[in-house]
Amino acid sequence: YFNEASELEDKLNALWNDISKTAKKIKTAYMDINEKTRGTAEIIVAGYPQLLEPNGAGWLINKKEATLVNEKVSDFNDIIQAIVTDCHDNENIKIHFVDVETIFDGHQAYSNDAWINELILPAKEQDLKQDDIYSQYSIHPNEKGAKAYAECVNAKIAELEIGTLSGKICKASDRSTPVPEAQIMLIDDSKCTFYNPNRNGNYSIDLTAGQYQVKITADGYIDFDAYARIERDKIVYMETFLLVEGEEDQIGTASGTVFNALSGSGVENATLVIRRGWNNTNSESDIIAITETSSGGHYSVDLNLGNYTVYVLKENFVPESFNIIVQNGTTANQNGTITPIISGNDYLITLTWDENPRDLDSHMVGNLSDGNNFHVYYSHKSQMDGSVEVCNLDYDDTSSYGPEHITLKANTSSPYYYYIYRYAGSGTVANSGAKVTVHQGNTLIAEFNVPTDLGSADYWNVFAIKDGELIINNTITSSANTSYAG
Repeated sequence: YFNEASELEDKLNALWNDISKTAKKIKTAYMDINEKTRGTAEIIVAGYPQLLEPNGAGWLINKKEATLVNEKVSDFNDIIQAIVTDCHDNENIKIHFVDVETIFDGHQAYSNDAWINELILPAKEQDLKQDDIYSQYSIHPNEKGAKAYAECVNAKIAELEIGTLSGKICKASDRSTPVPEAQIMLIDDSKCTFYNPNRNGNYSIDLTAGQYQVKITADGYIDFDAYARIERDKIVYMETFLLVEGEEDQIGTASGTVFNALSGSGVENATLVIRRGWNNTNSESDIIAITETSSGGHYSVDLNLGNYTVYVLKENFVPESFNIIVQNGTTANQNGTITPIISGNDYLITLTWDENPRDLDSHMVGNLSDGNNFHVYYSHKSQMDGSVEVCNLDYDDTSSYGPEHITLKANTSSPYYYYIYRYAGSGTVANSGAKVTVHQGNTLIAEFNVPTDLGSADYWNVFAIKDGELIINNTITSSANTSYAG
């Protein structure tokens, strides 16, 4: 409490004379947090609201005093924001400022709808010092103010949780002709947004992390539905969306083979549960057909034209899914893989692709326990480390579709690099429709669709494994990259 506004102004100016020391302490605190978390923390700094109703209200505060306090709050917010910007830009700290002045405007202490407590006299029972003249709850956010702060901070978190959805839209009839006139509709829990591919049919869309339904429409084509999960700071490459021409009430046939990923042999008597849309494995109501594979793992199913997910179940195998399309006539060679249940915690890596190029090869490069390196591929299919087989190319396919399969025991702390090389046949890696799945033991931990917009070179650098961590590269280059994991 001050007798005159000038007394308050003198006090604020005295505090402001030491603001550089305060600013230095604040920056040190941010840097200490970053150091303690080894640079992994995402730091969010919320500013202060203007505290007092600007016209002066309450029996202790006049207009000039309210103006003085509010101006200094804004000035202090400017300093905090400048420190945050400096730490972010010059110290490489993942730190972000949240402005709350706007949302609190009209809700200062002593306003009609106050989100900040008035000066509370005397101390409350909840105060640590109950003999104080005033409560520490004074001029602090009340319940509404706390909710407003949470709203601002949550909005910043959502802003930071951004990933990218990328891929290509083509005609199903030839799997290569782009459909640039298509419209992409992305639906999540709160909104629906629209996008268009470029003239080559490619799209790259930044999205808030979460689960999305993807609906693609184009004149003359059946609506295409898919599902995608976006993760922060990651590019999710989708399978090339294949638009089917015709009418939904027409019937076509999809056929193919379900392969044992380890052996390359067909899996008979596997149950196939078929749902509408791609990557749709959760909705029981979308099941439209159930069938089984026959001798040699073959299947054939008649369905309305469109796109579907096939979920594969078989005793002693890990459940898997793959996507199919149904066109007029028969669309063949729409194959899936299923991985046997194993004991242990080995990495199981499966490669599949379309008809062209006819031969893609899986490669694994790493180090043995003695420090020597190894390279497993079609010409050197097995690698021993003493008496232990640490890597094996279980199956090598040379005539389109796959599967190719590698089993890896990651028994050193050095990185292991997995990449794919286009060995023979027409077409490029980017247009191959290649897909890689990674299991650790019996758990699917990652799947990758080949990028379609990174050029026509022959090497797809997919990922590395180091100390049990999957390090994603997902680039297409003119030579193998086996150094990015350190």
